[in-house]
Amino acid sequence: MRFSNKPLVSVVMATFNRAGYLSGAVESVIAQTFESWELIIVDDGSTDDTPSLVKPYTENHPNIRYLRHSNRKAALSRNAGIQASFGEYITFIDSDDRYLPQHLESRMAIIAANPGVLLLSGGYACEAGTMVRDRHDPEKLINIRECILWGTFFGKRELFLAVE
Repeated sequence: MRFSNKPLVSVVMATFNRAGYLSGAVESVIAQTFESWELIIVDDGSTDDTPSLVKPYTENHPNIRYLRHSNRKAALSRNAGIQASFGEYITFIDSDDRYLPQHLESRMAIIAANPGVLLLSGGYACEAGTMVRDRHDPEKLINIRECILWGTFFGKRELFLAVE
């Protein structure tokens, strides 16, 4: 570990050929008002400029780590990030998404107010009326607000390790 204190929150970002979006996602983590975090970027075999784009972040931010492996798809990349994490809590961000500045702070406040809670979901913003295909009936569109988005999960590290 290259930083002096163990982070409270590990943010796992799986990416594949998203160099055009990656900086915005990374910058949104760096801009968090909550400071005890690490970011683990797991490159799933990108063939674009992802490695060179990530390098300055890892050189200038000791709490950002970069892992790279051959293309194994997003789920296995996220699992690799979970395995590499040091935080007491784990959460995720897609490489084309952005956190609002208080995102991690708000998650920690909910956890502090509800000590028995092991897993949170939610905390995202999107345009009203955003429709996605229904998992059970791909011909049907449903409002995204009716979905539980795994990418918004925030929970205890041991919970993620138990269900990998």
